[in-house]
Amino acid sequence: MTTFPLDPAGLLNPGVAAALAGLLAQWLKGYLPEWRYTNLLVLTLAVAIELAAVAVAGTNNWWGAACAGFLGASIATFGYETLQNLSGAAGLGTRAQEQ
Repeated sequence: MTTFPLDPAGLLNPGVAAALAGLLAQWLKGYLPEWRYTNLLVLTLAVAIELAAVAVAGTNNWWGAACAGFLGASIATFGYETLQNLSGAAGLGTRAQEQ
């Protein structure tokens, strides 16, 4: 019998929170009134993903889930900013230095 490979306990990981929050934020940031709220959106999504995973898994490790969500949001934000800065240094994207 085959089973679905994702379970709620597998979502209790900062890397998973970073990936999901980063993807959801890219999709939802068009609805934000201003770009400055993007990092707050990522933080909210990452913590919400982790808290929902704890609720579904029934592990009752709420503090650990909140910390994993915060760490996941940090990974997603710093990863996105690093990619933007590197592409700008390469002369690509919105952060390209005009010469």
